[in-house]
Amino acid sequence: MSREEDIRLSEVAIQKIVESGVSEKDILQHLKIFRKGLPFIKLHKACAIGDGIVVIKEDAFENLILAHEEAAKAGRVLKFVPASGAATRMFQKLHTYLNSDWTLDQLRDMQASGDKIAASIVKFIEGIKSLAFYPALKEHMSKDGLNADDLYEKGDYRALTRYILNSEGLNYSNLPKGMIQFHRTATGARTAFEEHFVEGLQYAKDSNENAHIHFTLSPEYQAEFDELIGSVKGSYEVDGQMLSISYSYQKSSTNTIAVTKENEAYRDDNDNFVFRPAGHGALLENLNDLKADLIFIKNIDNIVPDRLKDTTILYKKLICGLLIRLQACSTR
Repeated sequence: MSREEDIRLSEVAIQKIVESGVSEKDILQHLKIFRKGLPFIKLHKACAIGDGIVVIKEDAFENLILAHEEAAKAGRVLKFVPASGAATRMFQKLHTYLNSDWTLDQLRDMQASGDKIAASIVKFIEGIKSLAFYPALKEHMSKDGLNADDLYEKGDYRALTRYILNSEGLNYSNLPKGMIQFHRTATGARTAFEEHFVEGLQYAKDSNENAHIHFTLSPEYQAEFDELIGSVKGSYEVDGQMLSISYSYQKSSTNTIAVTKENEAYRDDNDNFVFRPAGHGALLENLNDLKADLIFIKNIDNIVPDRLKDTTILYKKLICGLLIRLQACSTR
């Protein structure tokens, strides 16, 4: 009897499959991929200018930008941001630091020996005061009678790190990336969500000045998302501009089964399969549910500060205009 047939015969496992929304057929396909792998893609040759790479000449900028603006005003443009990922992996090295007894001097010695984890921790410690969320960190610590600046001068970097990561402070290790303050501005720090508001207002507005932005979220963070939106949305809706924000959840039917190191289906203590959210490819169904036909996709943490936004905005408009031109050619 094959392992796949054995999976089909487990009534408890089948019930778990039904509850999860993932089909048995998909689970068997996942296991097959884990066990056998996928064939490597054979590349024919590298792309080159004129052969897979299009160079947009400056004299074409004006017409392409105009095409984008007309499409945006018609409500065809949408900004799509996968934002369901937690920030846990961003802080793995800091958790390693918290669980160690390394001093800063030891970390610098390790860095000098080529230790990349130590190098990241040293960079964090030396630059902590310049981080966008440092003022918020100070505020949280002051509520508990702690002075972040004093602790830094005394070399108590672990106390600062705990208040960044854990629920006693900013709780960043347990929040989605979108809720982390990424950049400082003249008016205060911005979260990643807010940076996408700012960017979306530059190229995703319709004729009514509504910028259409769609986020994919994890259900467990819905309340925090609503609270953030309610507290900051109004500050970006100025001069008649409005943010038309929608969201959806990654569908459970796209989840991937968890496996052991031996690529066997992992089961919990109740003999149930364990599922995990699949990668961004699983969001194709969310995309198909949206009405816009010109969709800009950008990860939640793929953001730049204001001083770098002009180039980003320019080329998004140019690429959109180029796509519209290609659409026109294909319908002739």
